[in-house]
Amino acid sequence: MSSHSKILIASALLFAASVGFFASAFVFNHSPGKMFCSKNTPAEIQKPFKHSMKKSDFPKKEMKERHEKMEKYIGLTEEQKQALKEQKKKKMNARMESKKERQQVEHRLREVLSADSLDEAALKSVKDSLMALNAKELDAKIADVRFWINTLTPEQSAKMRQFHEKKGKHKSGGKKH
Repeated sequence: MSSHSKILIASALLFAASVGFFASAFVFNHSPGKMFCSKNTPAEIQKPFKHSMKKSDFPKKEMKERHEKMEKYIGLTEEQKQALKEQKKKKMNARMESKKERQQVEHRLREVLSADSLDEAALKSVKDSLMALNAKELDAKIADVRFWINTLTPEQSAKMRQFHEKKGKHKSGGKKH
């Protein structure tokens, strides 16, 4: 099989993965995920946060202070704090597992596409694995939104929206895309 065919197939697989990510973005901008967007975040809890930092530069102390302010502002109970802590731990473990799985699948995809001849069965297997992983990641995002909806009271959800209002805006005041 020619290199042009391999590139075309790789492009189709990447497009399929992109569609999965687009679908999750669409779902969370037009569904319960919107519960964290608002226009009236109180000034006393706003603090600029740079998302382009290296992990070693991550301001752990500032994030901890911000989380404590958020917890106090929305009025979390001790039970809610404990539930959120457990959910975060589960979410982080699942995210790490998913990242490793994605790396393995992408490695298999590169192997299949770099072979002298294209094995259609192996390519289909890798494609199916990638699509299943995308679905699993989307399901995890939906489960996280459900968790928040089921954990917070309506009043706390409203305060959470206020707290996160600035999260989706640039310093100039324009919305992120």
